[in-house]
Amino acid sequence: MKFLQAKKILRESKASNSLASEVLTSAQVENLSPFLEAHLALKNICAKVAFTPFGTLRQRLLVDEKSDTALIACLYPWDYCPALDWRQYQTGTSVTLPELVEQVLAFDRLLGEKVHAGVFIDAPVPPVLNANETQVLSNLIASCAVKRGLKYLSEQSFSLAAYLEFGRPISNAMAPHVASVLSEALFKNNVIATPKKVILTDLDNTAWLGVVGEDGVAGVACAAYGPGFAHYIYQCFLKRCVGSGVLLIAVSKNDIDLARAPFEQKELPLKLADFVDFKVGYGHKSQLIQLVSEELNLPLDSFVFIDDNPIELAEVASVLPAVTSVQFPAEVDELPAVLETLQLHFNLTLGSKEDSERTELYKIRALAEQERKQAPSLYEYLASLEMELHINTQAHVDNARAIQLINKTNQFNLNGLHITEAELSKILTDGGNLFTATLVDKFGNHGEILACVVDAEGKLLRWVMSCRVLQRNVEYYFLYWLLSESGISLKVIEFVKTDRNAPLEQFLITTGLVPADSGQQVNSTLDCEGIRKALYKATKGIFKAVRVN
Repeated sequence: MKFLQAKKILRESKASNSLASEVLTSAQVENLSPFLEAHLALKNICAKVAFTPFGTLRQRLLVDEKSDTALIACLYPWDYCPALDWRQYQTGTSVTLPELVEQVLAFDRLLGEKVHAGVFIDAPVPPVLNANETQVLSNLIASCAVKRGLKYLSEQSFSLAAYLEFGRPISNAMAPHVASVLSEALFKNNVIATPKKVILTDLDNTAWLGVVGEDGVAGVACAAYGPGFAHYIYQCFLKRCVGSGVLLIAVSKNDIDLARAPFEQKELPLKLADFVDFKVGYGHKSQLIQLVSEELNLPLDSFVFIDDNPIELAEVASVLPAVTSVQFPAEVDELPAVLETLQLHFNLTLGSKEDSERTELYKIRALAEQERKQAPSLYEYLASLEMELHINTQAHVDNARAIQLINKTNQFNLNGLHITEAELSKILTDGGNLFTATLVDKFGNHGEILACVVDAEGKLLRWVMSCRVLQRNVEYYFLYWLLSESGISLKVIEFVKTDRNAPLEQFLITTGLVPADSGQQVNSTLDCEGIRKALYKATKGIFKAVRVN
């Protein structure tokens, strides 16, 4: 990243997440500021970075204050041991290795719990000891820094000339690299976000090296050798994401046949089947991404957009600031940092069977959406789907899948509360109930799309439904069944309004279960015959069958 590029990113950024941060350091490192803030802006974070005043690091660490400021360190050997500072090097001073070791350990204790992230620059040190002792001391310092969670950077990041003249140990040439590493550490350790759901990837010079429209399929490179190796690794990463349930969309300024051709004709890690859709055209990519959001019925803040072109990234960031934009690196050496950033956005643990099939589930949804646009009315469209709702009672429920669905669903979510295996087990042991549901239509099986937890006292504690089946009236029939046919005396719902659950809130308002000005929490009685009739009317004639297991 160049200085002017960093300033342009900051000037055009509409990052929606704010973060106050401070770099704990003893030196002058303000030349990192524009690059650090620009890298964070590309992660959808607006950060105003402060720096510890020159030479006051130890005093700053002695201040025991609690604040919302995210702390990150940029340390050198002489922070651990002042005798190693080039600017304080003196002749005739006698020191011993045990004395300096004690200084190192004392500083490490001073760091305490305040520092868990940042960088340690292993700069060369003046000859205050003999060569062997200097090496022992340097190894100890580096070990303490790494164990504290600091990223190790070699002496190449250090400039003795700049440090002696300006007190600035990082040259302007190395500032972008150091800032990039600091931004990754700051992001990883201080930003807690809901995992993203969708990756939108560019193709030319991102998914492969080259431009397929100019170089042809044979001319683009993406193999486990040669110039396209970095792109091969990137595709392998995307393949892993797809296997963990992340949705993959190609967004490219291309013709559709050209965009698909490399996946059809070359041996690539990614296959056409790994993509939910290809959005191609020669207009603004923000328009294509907005279309994806509408078709998938997923919010823009669940999207990550990856492109090699900073102009495309800036356009999307300007029009759709909720989308997280990440630049595919121009240099291969920058690829690990980019992949680490991407990994932080997604939950890439080993997923369930349904996670691995999520791409196919959304393709099924897309087929249904195409038919919806052609239907004369919403009722006729829903009736034409030949939907079957399979409700699973406790004996037929996969608890692990239900917990996963509850903990990751945001839009149709009763209160945003997560649940652990132990909490669910206690509710069930005490006489509560867990229900799930699967939806099947003429296009295929949508998988498990609903989970509901009711305690022994008739309180509806958790209720979530996948956004894949919103506007299918599934929620109407399930609640009707729960009130009328489940055998449970449902008394109250524990609804809490969140930033994301407007679809469920609107459903509760529409059915009269909560008032429009419900506020943060409502316990609503559910013993209303009128509500039952309204729910039944909303589903009459729509479902081909409802089966209870």
